[in-house]
Amino acid sequence: MRLVTPNVAASISTISVPYTISARQAEILALVADGMQNKQIAHCLGISEATVKAHISKTIQISGCRNRVSLALLWLRHTGRLKP
Repeated sequence: MRLVTPNVAASISTISVPYTISARQAEILALVADGMQNKQIAHCLGISEATVKAHISKTIQISGCRNRVSLALLWLRHTGRLKP
């Protein structure tokens, strides 16, 4: 089980890319970017898979990304884990 550490959660709690997402959305997005599936994320965070899907869908909607892959790439670029 991998959780986002408190330090990472604090640093991503309100991320602007140029929009703002919630701390929970950022936490889920970090796990998506790590390659975890919705079911794994749900188990890891102790929430339902439907809740994970809802957070991902909302984040895709507000970011303008087409899918979870482009969303993960945006996250990785924003956090500096992937160079443009």
